[in-house]
Amino acid sequence: MNALCFFPWFALDDEITIGKYRLIPYKRVTLPAGRDNEKQKILDSVLSHYYAILNKPINEATLVLLDGKELLEQLNQEDTDSIFVFAELFAFSNLSKRSFFGMPQFDYCNRDLFRVMITHFKDATGGYNLTQRRRDGTTSTLYSKDAFKVFKSKHIFKPMAIQFDSRLLESLTNAQTNLAQNHWACIYESIVNFNFANTDSLEITEAVEVVFTIGAFERLLCNSKGKINDLAKAFTKVLTTNNVIMPKDVQRFADNVDPKKLYKSTSVRDLWIRDFYSLRNNLAHGKIEHGYNSIWVLKDHLLLSSYIFPLLVKATLTEHQLYTFTEEDRFQIDVFESLACEEHCIPKEINTTEDDSIEAEQPWQRIISKAYFERYF
Repeated sequence: MNALCFFPWFALDDEITIGKYRLIPYKRVTLPAGRDNEKQKILDSVLSHYYAILNKPINEATLVLLDGKELLEQLNQEDTDSIFVFAELFAFSNLSKRSFFGMPQFDYCNRDLFRVMITHFKDATGGYNLTQRRRDGTTSTLYSKDAFKVFKSKHIFKPMAIQFDSRLLESLTNAQTNLAQNHWACIYESIVNFNFANTDSLEITEAVEVVFTIGAFERLLCNSKGKINDLAKAFTKVLTTNNVIMPKDVQRFADNVDPKKLYKSTSVRDLWIRDFYSLRNNLAHGKIEHGYNSIWVLKDHLLLSSYIFPLLVKATLTEHQLYTFTEEDRFQIDVFESLACEEHCIPKEINTTEDDSIEAEQPWQRIISKAYFERYF
């Protein structure tokens, strides 16, 4: 039986190799096998069922090929499991490079852009037997060739170019091979949780995203007992910064935070992770509303966690001597507490004049620009 593994919703300009995985550009009719080639015709037939635009099959995609395998060669269970793990790591390496509060078509993406598909078939021109799970087992539905269509969801943003963190991805694939199984499990399972919380899908509520995100922090930091003090201590120890801000010195916190909380934390990142964990508690125990008077609103917690978690993974890999921080990594870590001092996701009335822009009203980019100028000029 033939098999084809591919990412339908994005295309690479050039072939790349990461460990034992090759990512190969696909273009209808021409790539990778060539015009009038029989394998190319099979590829075109399989991928004709995937639609990014209504009534128009995709013209480009990215194929995944395992080292030592030929295009369309059969895959066993070990092969498919390996590819699904790689897809999670590849998605994460892309999420680690995205920026916020910019134009979405430039460098924003979410996890669902990197959903990998694996199709097994004997005849690419025939129908499809789609097996789906149910609570009481599975169900199979037979589709004719013309009836089977897969549409890209509206929430999937496609940036101008795919910009994955190649150093991070290489480090993760090395960790998978070289780390003890229990250490690798902590890293990989935390990434899976983080990815699940960063789909932007309306089918996953923000409350669920909070639970999975805190789960990612706990799994990465091996906080198996679920204690807030243990999590905060591990977080601040692994994620060191040259820009420590005392919460009591921040007016927003001094005016609104219980003094007991304020003086218990010796850094903004410590106060933040404690607040995030406390907000998660009720949500993780079945309540729809968290009912917690949090310092940061839920959306800000999710935003800040999406920014800092990839850096925490890098810090963890550094502890295992599998990654070395870049200057950009250091800068991003050092600016985190400044970002956490502001409110980013609370609706504000925006008044613009000839001298003001909407971007100037958004503190995220302003803080980063200010920190960059102070650091390098």
